[in-house]
Amino acid sequence: MMIPGIGPIDLTFRYTVDDPKRFLHSQLVGAYLGLTPRRYQSGEVDRVGRITKAGDGETRTALFEAANVVLRPSTRWSPMKAWAMRVAHRQGSKRAKVALARKMAVVLHRRLFVLLWREGEPSGINRIYRLYREEGLAVRKRRARRKAVGTRAPILVEAKPNARWSLDFVHDQFANGRRFRVLNIVDDVTKECLGAIPDTSISGRRVARELTAMVGRGSKPEMIMSDHGTEFACSAMLAWSKDTVTDWHFFAPGKPMQNGFIESS
Repeated sequence: MMIPGIGPIDLTFRYTVDDPKRFLHSQLVGAYLGLTPRRYQSGEVDRVGRITKAGDGETRTALFEAANVVLRPSTRWSPMKAWAMRVAHRQGSKRAKVALARKMAVVLHRRLFVLLWREGEPSGINRIYRLYREEGLAVRKRRARRKAVGTRAPILVEAKPNARWSLDFVHDQFANGRRFRVLNIVDDVTKECLGAIPDTSISGRRVARELTAMVGRGSKPEMIMSDHGTEFACSAMLAWSKDTVTDWHFFAPGKPMQNGFIESS
């Protein structure tokens, strides 16, 4: 199989994809081969992580090695190499290699339609898309991770201490660039900061241990309010709220003013 600017490539890709008509769009092949980055969102954090590495590892390795060869100085110039060099200039060589491997997967998928046409298959991408829609087909979607669902109606709070606590994270970084976060625990009635736990990494189990220590000192909340961060919506926190018989409520996504005091602190 030939790619403009790359040359022949092993048939691993064709055997992995098998039938190119399985994919409605060529861009879906990159996700199928695990060449798309993960997305981590929690509170104020919105970070793009490493690639998912799903699908066939040998094909992904072959594409990455091909991208590495293309970006070598000794490789002759091509439009695809020029595009990858621009990406490397903006985001670095490692991300450029991943982006180029993903782009090669898209190009190879489109080339498979050409090979099918040469073998007598008249179906192009437009005809495949029309039949795809007429038959009501759809690529199986991954099930979203189940999140804890709490009460989203207005919550009445009794005017007494420990009636409701609010939890949230704040983030900053040291002079050397290393990031850290602080877990703030505030009493919504007295406006008192009950705790501020700093660390470079705070998991859901760590939050449960800190709350258990505070309850052991004699102050137990009747209700806790937080966002849908992974540290608060994990199994450890659900088990903690059940064991301590504490109502845990989540404010609606995109509505931080439902818990405005802790969000503004």
